[in-house]
Amino acid sequence: DRGLSDESYRSALAHLCGVTSAKELDNAGFDLMMGYLTWLGFAPAAAGQFGLQAVQAGGFDRSQL
Repeated sequence: DRGLSDESYRSALAHLCGVTSAKELDNAGFDLMMGYLTWLGFAPAAAGQFGLQAVQAGGFDRSQL
């Protein structure tokens, strides 16, 4: 199990990005957190999982995740 506790996740947000919630991430912070999670062994979701057409059309809003 590669689960990340809420405490560990929020600690990473605070220490790596200086925020307390993913909603506060800017693009650089988002990229940093995704890199960290990938380094921990998490795999990104398949592109179709969140609607690739919405991403390509510019209608994708990360704040809704």
